[in-house]
Amino acid sequence: MPFLKSTYAYVAMCLAFALMVGLLWCIDELRDEIASLKDKLSLQKANTMLAQASEGECKSKIELINLKLERIRADELRAKEQVESLNAKFKAISVPKKDANCSAKLRFYEELLGGKR
Repeated sequence: MPFLKSTYAYVAMCLAFALMVGLLWCIDELRDEIASLKDKLSLQKANTMLAQASEGECKSKIELINLKLERIRADELRAKEQVESLNAKFKAISVPKKDANCSAKLRFYEELLGGKR
């Protein structure tokens, strides 16, 4: 029976060796997968950083545009006020009649050109 014992030992050693080779192959595959996942993770981190930088740039551009719009609105309000004051000024000026005397015509042109009121 020593032959059977040595045969069992040989078979057990072969099975153990096959199991170890299989485990080493699985470990190698897992290492490759881990390396691939690490590469994907670093790529995602880089993409996230780029997106955050782009987001910050977009926010600053939007703020700049909003400031410009506020200035335009303020200029528009000032222009409207000037138009209203000019309209009020010219409505107050009375156009002389054709047969008006010289002083009436003079007063008209002085008011029109911003002279005396």
